[in-house]
Amino acid sequence: MKCIPASSTGSAAWSAEPVPGAAERLDPQGLMLWLARQPAGRGLCIECGAGRAEIGAFMARAFGRVIACDIRPVPAPSDAAPRNLERRLAPAEAIPADDRSADLVVSMQALHFFDRAGHLAEVRRVLRPGGVFAALAWGEMLLPGPVAAHLAVLTTALAAHWEPARAEVVAGYPDLQCEGRALALPAAAMVRAMTLAGILAEISGWSAARRARAAQADLPEVAPVLPGLTADARFAVAWPIVGRVFRTAA
Repeated sequence: MKCIPASSTGSAAWSAEPVPGAAERLDPQGLMLWLARQPAGRGLCIECGAGRAEIGAFMARAFGRVIACDIRPVPAPSDAAPRNLERRLAPAEAIPADDRSADLVVSMQALHFFDRAGHLAEVRRVLRPGGVFAALAWGEMLLPGPVAAHLAVLTTALAAHWEPARAEVVAGYPDLQCEGRALALPAAAMVRAMTLAGILAEISGWSAARRARAAQADLPEVAPVLPGLTADARFAVAWPIVGRVFRTAA
């Protein structure tokens, strides 16, 4: 994979191994389209831990009604929200929906914040026969080999500062069990073209980096340069979408 220079003067000579499997993965929109097709019906979708309700807004195209619930919902412009999207102040352990009323219950990067037993009990209560439960998350960031090697001293140092739940999250909640048949999640990822400086800025915003700074940890400095790579050169960075999906019996 060659870097994508920001201008014709960028270094096109630098090359790296491609992000593994990136070309074969669905993009986030493609994965949401796949997910919307899995329930037996498309009456009601519920997004839990919704935040800005980005999934809910997308699912409003496919479902007759969408409820986006969160204990700290992020306001959105009223003119930007689909008419069939309802924002509710509610926890994932008390879903504001009737018994057996939902076709899809979904969360993104949120399951580990819930009381899991309470949330799963609510999922079982609200799902209709043939309904789908999806707990999604972001997996490990994938970088071209030379970039990953350049950053390894920093990412290794930060490993000790991640929250205990992180390993389960980036693995896609592998031990999660729910009633119904487990569905194979298609390979999917968000892919962006970034510079080395951009990646370093991204890493500085990680919760592990914030925790390390709060603890006054002595972190190694990584130069924002790499031999053969100009400052404005861009390369592909992928964030896989991982998780577990279950469909109840119809």
